[in-house]
Amino acid sequence: RLLGLGAADMIGAKADEILQPPSGRRDETPPVTATLADRKPRLVEETEVRGADGTALPVTLGITPIAEPVSSLCAVVVLHDISAQVAAQQDLYRAKDDAEAASRSKSLFLAHMSHELRTPLNAIIGFSEMVAEEALGPVENPRYREYARHIHASGGHLLSLINDLLDLSKIEAGKLELYEEQKEVEALFKRCRVFVEEAAQHKGVKLSIEPAGHLPPLWCD
Repeated sequence: RLLGLGAADMIGAKADEILQPPSGRRDETPPVTATLADRKPRLVEETEVRGADGTALPVTLGITPIAEPVSSLCAVVVLHDISAQVAAQQDLYRAKDDAEAASRSKSLFLAHMSHELRTPLNAIIGFSEMVAEEALGPVENPRYREYARHIHASGGHLLSLINDLLDLSKIEAGKLELYEEQKEVEALFKRCRVFVEEAAQHKGVKLSIEPAGHLPPLWCD
C-alpha cells in the first residue's frame, strides 16, 4: 500500500494519476507514458507518488519495458521511498541558510562596531600623540610624556585589533588584500613589550629583550 492506495485502487488506474512529477515540473512528460511510447527504460532520481488523500511521497522510479508483452503487462515499475533522504537534504538547506544569515549578521555587527570604536580611538591616538610630542607646550613631568606614548601605542594596537576583526570578514568573503612591508624585528619586539610588561611586573616576572645579533628585516603584512 502507498499512502492509502491499495492494489484495488491501483488496478485500472492511469499511472499518470498516481505518479506525478514534483511541483514546478508539471509540464514534463510522465516517465511511464514516455517509456510506453518509445519502449526505452528509464530511471527517475526523484518523483512523487500521490496518495488517495493527495499526500505526496518522494520516490525514485525505475521503469523497464517488457520486450514481449504478456497479456496487458507492458512494463515493470519499481518504486523506492526516498522521503528520509529528501527530509535530510531539506534540513541541510535550512542549516546552510541559517549559517549564511548568521554570517551576514556577524559582518554587519563588526562593521557597525568598528565604526563606533574608531571614532573615539582616533581622538585618543591623536591627543596622546600631541601630548607626547609636546605640541602645545612642554610637559613638566617626563613620566607624563612616557604615559602619553604608551597611550598612543595602546590606542594604535587596539585599532589594529579592530581592523583584524574586519579582516576576518574579508577572509570569509575571499576579499582580503595583503599590505606587505619590511619591518624591523627588534622594533616589533619593543612595541609588543609595552602590552605585556605591566602584566609581567604584576606576576613578578622580569622582562627583557635580547636579540640574537643583527636580525634581517621581516617581510610581512
